[in-house]
Amino acid sequence: MNDLFYDRKASPMLIKEQQSPFDSEDFIYEIKFDGIRCIAYLDDEVDLRNRRNVKMIKSFPEMWNINKQVSDKCILDGELVVLKDGKPDFYEVQRRTIMTDTFKIQLFSNKYPASFIVFDILYYKGKELLSTPL
Repeated sequence: MNDLFYDRKASPMLIKEQQSPFDSEDFIYEIKFDGIRCIAYLDDEVDLRNRRNVKMIKSFPEMWNINKQVSDKCILDGELVVLKDGKPDFYEVQRRTIMTDTFKIQLFSNKYPASFIVFDILYYKGKELLSTPL
């Protein structure tokens, strides 16, 4: 049996086409935070993966307990963001993904902690929600 949670095959929603800006009550919008789009698999542990399905938790150790914020096993689609002086700083996010020194990663996670901004719930309580309307 295929299960989105256990197969780890979910993909973050990405821009499909670029259009001129418009305003309509028929659409919902999300802010571009200038971070890294990720999928969070949350149960007893946290498994953060980028759009290439690479595990990200070693680069963002401050995310290790975000599973405590949910009541059941779920998959969340969101964006890892580092705020510097109150503004998203892509360089600070990107820098962590290329670091290999655990001590330096911890220093940067303390100085500039990341946040995970959730845009969508893809799976909850054993059910895929991909085709569920808002």
